[in-house]
Amino acid sequence: MAQNARDNRISRRSWLLAGLAIPLFRARGADELPPPRFDGDILQPVLPNIHFLTGKPLERLTNGNTVAFVAQITLFTDDRHTTLKYSPIQRFILSRDIWNETFKVTIPALTPHDRIGLTTTQAEVWCLENIVISAAEVPTDKPLWLRCDLRTVHQDDLSRVVGDKGISFLSIFEYLSRKAGSSEPQWSFETPRPFRLQDLPRQLFGRVSRLA
Repeated sequence: MAQNARDNRISRRSWLLAGLAIPLFRARGADELPPPRFDGDILQPVLPNIHFLTGKPLERLTNGNTVAFVAQITLFTDDRHTTLKYSPIQRFILSRDIWNETFKVTIPALTPHDRIGLTTTQAEVWCLENIVISAAEVPTDKPLWLRCDLRTVHQDDLSRVVGDKGISFLSIFEYLSRKAGSSEPQWSFETPRPFRLQDLPRQLFGRVSRLA
C-alpha cells in the first residue's frame, strides 16, 4: 500500500513537471543569445532589446485591460538532447494609467510585487531583467545550453492562468499545449553554443526574483 501511494505521488509529480516543461514557443526557431549572466546564485539570460508593449497588448492596455506575459527558461545538456532544469513559469502582469500613459508592472515572485509610473521602456526592461533561473544544483563543469521563451496570455485565459493564488498546474498545462494565436506575440531565444558555469565571470546585477 505504501509503495503504491509513493508510486502515485511520483507519477503525479512527473506529470506536473512534464506540463511545466512544455516549451512556450512552437512556431519558429529560436533567436541566438550570448552566454547568460551569472552571480553565483542565478542565471539571467542576456536578452535582446525586444519591444513587447506594442500591437495588440498595447491596444488592450490602452483600453484599460490588464495584460499578462509568461516566461520560462530551460537548461539543456548533451547537445540539447537532455533537459536538465527549467524555471517555474514566471508571470508579469501589466496595466496602464490612461491619463498619464505610464505602466504598472506586477511580478508576483518579487517583494514588493509592484512598480508603478513606468515608461514603456522601463516596464519592458523591468520584466526582462526578472526572467531568471536558479543555478542551484546545476553542475559547474557540464556544457549547458539555455533557452528562454516569452509569450502573452490571451485575454480569454487571463483569469484561469493568472490569479491571486498563482498559476493552476492544469490551466498552464492546457494553455501551453495550445499553439499561440496571431494576436499573442511570442519570442524564443537560445544560446547557440554551450557554456559552463565555471567559465562564466561572476557578475553583480540588479535585484531580481530568486526562483527555484
